[in-house]
Amino acid sequence: WWDPVIGIRVTVPLAEQWSFVGYADVGGFGAGSDVTYQAIAGVNWQFSKIFAAKVGYRYFYQDYENDGFVWDMAAHGAYLGLGIGF
Repeated sequence: WWDPVIGIRVTVPLAEQWSFVGYADVGGFGAGSDVTYQAIAGVNWQFSKIFAAKVGYRYFYQDYENDGFVWDMAAHGAYLGLGIGF
């Protein structure tokens, strides 16, 4: 299935190489799932021109039903990543 979503993302510089990242979206609207939403908060450390370390927390929820198939789930937890810009 597919879901239309609307969202917002904000990046706030904290120091020369550090930034806060916040992201939230909501979707579904009955087109695919009944509702889906997520929220993310984290920090990025830009340690070179093309690489950034990322750490934060994410919460994700989906509620979908179709022909007896039910997908009603929530997942949340910390994340750790490497961003590569080119």
